[in-house]
Amino acid sequence: MTITQEQFDSLLTWLDDDRDVAGRKYETIRSGLVKIFVSKGFNDAEDLADTTINRVMVRLPDIRDRTPRQLSGGQ
Repeated sequence: MTITQEQFDSLLTWLDDDRDVAGRKYETIRSGLVKIFVSKGFNDAEDLADTTINRVMVRLPDIRDRTPRQLSGGQ
């Protein structure tokens, strides 16, 4: 799955209007995903984390009106 710069920029904007804050949120999400996949015993945890984030980027036009917290089960 190839992600465009536009899709990546859209993800960061969705995470936060401040690009630096969005970048930190992205890194926090990615490292959290890596930890989850490692704890499940996957050897390719970083690749799986990237694939998961890429899938969100592709679906972003459909979920843009929801906050990242809502998607993780928060209010």
